[in-house]
Amino acid sequence: MKNSTTIDIHKEVEQIKALTERILRFPPISLVSDKQLTLEQEDFWEQEKRRWKIIGARIDYLQMEALGFILPDPLDGIDESVFKIYFDLATRMQYQELQLMIAGWELIKDKAIAEGRDFPFRNPRELFAESCRQIAAYTVEPALSRGINQGDSAENIRKIYRDTNSFYRDSDRLDKKRQAQMMEEHKNSPYWREFLIYAIWEKKLDKKFNRGKLSLAWRNFLNACKAESAMVCTKNYFSQHKCRLVTCKWNQGKPMLSQKSQAFSYS
Repeated sequence: MKNSTTIDIHKEVEQIKALTERILRFPPISLVSDKQLTLEQEDFWEQEKRRWKIIGARIDYLQMEALGFILPDPLDGIDESVFKIYFDLATRMQYQELQLMIAGWELIKDKAIAEGRDFPFRNPRELFAESCRQIAAYTVEPALSRGINQGDSAENIRKIYRDTNSFYRDSDRLDKKRQAQMMEEHKNSPYWREFLIYAIWEKKLDKKFNRGKLSLAWRNFLNACKAESAMVCTKNYFSQHKCRLVTCKWNQGKPMLSQKSQAFSYS
């Protein structure tokens, strides 16, 4: 008879591989299957496909590493340190989101059912895969439009990061009215990354919350959020590499630097 621990690890590895297979196919091809893209949009689409392949491989690595497997880090194949820093912080943030979903699985499921939300997921990794699909689609949708002024400015993105981190940490930076508004937004959000915060919030207020796996997952999630936010919000974060994070808006399928309204190319 097989040891139960061996069976559990085998089942977990199967779930990890199923998750990785899905992430490697993001962004979902259905977003462009009926669109006539500009050359710039095609370049952006290919770049996003490459980005999600790295993300998928790295999240796979972090999960397998946590199970005790010794594997090469996919980021070791990236030469430019600035990209290694970016992907390390971004994937660790997503990995901690997954860990929070695993630790809070029953809470999330119960809250979703109570709120009348469709919940077809069999395990936390299926839920996380859907969260990644939502993020991938949200990221590319402005770029696939032929509309004017599609996308966010760098300053608006930084404000979102700052407000979100303040909300998660119960910071005095946000007044009570704004905190209540953000809680309602997370409750009603179609995005699972936001709904999971609402789902565990009452548990977080429990006096016994500072014990157990969910509390540890929450602290690790907050630390990962803080690290990713520092990268996005600190304007000179990559100054030692002589570069900085920039954002663009899309006008009729053409990318424009949001700070200067200057056209540029992804190729």
